Amino acid sequence: MESTRVFRPDPRYRTQLAAGVLLVFLLVFAPWALLALIPEIGGAFAAWYLAANAVWVII
Repeated sequence: MESTRVFRPDPRYRTQLAAGVLLVFLLVFAPWALLALIPEIGGAFAAWYLAANAVWVII
């Protein structure tokens, strides 16, 4: 019987992955989320934005 190999990623990879996710969030999602701070469109835009992102994550 063969022993099972366990893959353990390098800790530096986890840091790089976290930095990449943070960068994508700041450049792609955050600017659109900040539009919700505009008083005229804040509530409706925030609801639409969160719903659209929820659908995107599910798909």
